[in-house]
Amino acid sequence: MKFKILFFMSLIILSACNGEEKKTSVHATKEPAGLKQIQVGITHMQQHKYFQAAQIFQRAIKTSPHSVEAIYYLGLTYDRQNAPGEAVKAYRRAIAIDPNFAPAHCGLGDIYFERSQPEEAAEHFKRAIAAAPDLPEAHNGMGRVLSAQGRPAEAVASFRKALALAPNYPDAHFNLGGAYKKEGLYREALREFTTALRLDPDYIEAHYHIGNIYLRQQRQKEGNTELRLFEKLRRAREEINRYLTAVLNSPKSAPAHYDLGRAYARQGKTAAAIRQYELALDLAPDLTEARYQLGVSQAKLRMLPRAIRNFESVLAVDPTHAGAKEHLALLRRE
Repeated sequence: MKFKILFFMSLIILSACNGEEKKTSVHATKEPAGLKQIQVGITHMQQHKYFQAAQIFQRAIKTSPHSVEAIYYLGLTYDRQNAPGEAVKAYRRAIAIDPNFAPAHCGLGDIYFERSQPEEAAEHFKRAIAAAPDLPEAHNGMGRVLSAQGRPAEAVASFRKALALAPNYPDAHFNLGGAYKKEGLYREALREFTTALRLDPDYIEAHYHIGNIYLRQQRQKEGNTELRLFEKLRRAREEINRYLTAVLNSPKSAPAHYDLGRAYARQGKTAAAIRQYELALDLAPDLTEARYQLGVSQAKLRMLPRAIRNFESVLAVDPTHAGAKEHLALLRRE
C-alpha cells in the first residue's frame, strides 16, 4: 500500500501561525501545545526519525495534555511505525477531547479500512466530512470505502470531490483511476494513473495498473514494459522497507542508518541518503565509510564545500582510502 502522507500539516500549522478564526474544530486546540515542538516533530517524521518524533510529541502532550494536534501527530507517528493499535489509542484520545477533530477521524478511518472493517471506516470518514467538508483526505477515504463496497458511481463522486478541493492530490487521482478501471473506462483510468505518477513518481502501483490496461488493449509491448518497471520498483521498495524496519526497530543503531542510506543512494534518492548518513554519524562519528558515502552524496548534489570537508576527514583517519582520494582530487580541480 502507498505510504500514508503527512496530511493536515499546513492546515493545523498555518491556522496557528496566522491566527485565523477557527470556523471548524479541525483547527481547534483545547490547550495550545508549543507550536515549535509540533513543527520539529513533523520534521523528524518527514525524515523517518519516528522514535525522536514520538518523544517530541510526548513532551508536547506532557506540557499540554489537551492538545489534540500533538496527540494526533503522536498517533500518526505510531501509524507510520506500523503500530496501529497505539495509533488507534491516540486518535481516540484526540476525539475524546474534541469529537469533531477531523484528522483523527480520518486516521481511524484509514486504519479500519486496512483492517477490512469498511462500516467502521465509513463512520469515521462521514464524521470527518461533517466536521470539515473541505478536507480532501476525508472524501478520498470515503471514496475508497465506497469502491470496496461495490458502489463505483458514489466512489467516483467522492474522489472527484477530493480533487475539486485539491487538484494535485496524487492519492485521489490514483483511486479515481482504479474506480474507472473497474468500470472498464480505460482511457479515463489511464489519464488518472498517469497524473498520479506525474505528481508522485513513487506511486509505483500506477505502473502496474497502466501495464494491465495496455495488455487488455492488446498493447503488449507497452504493457510488458510497464509491468517490468513495476516489478523493478517494487523490489527496490521492499529493500527500502527492510532497512527502514531495521531503523525503526533500532533507531540508535548507526549501522542500520548507514544501510538505509546506502539503499536510498542505490535508488537515486540522494537527499534521503544524506539524512541517513548524517544520523549514522551523529550516533557513531568514527564510522568512516558513512562519512565517505556522505561526501559522495553531497558531491552529487553539488554541496561541494561539505563534500570536500568529509573526504578530508576520511583521509585524516585513513590516508590510503582510494575513493576519498579520487573524489577529493576531482573536486579540487573544479
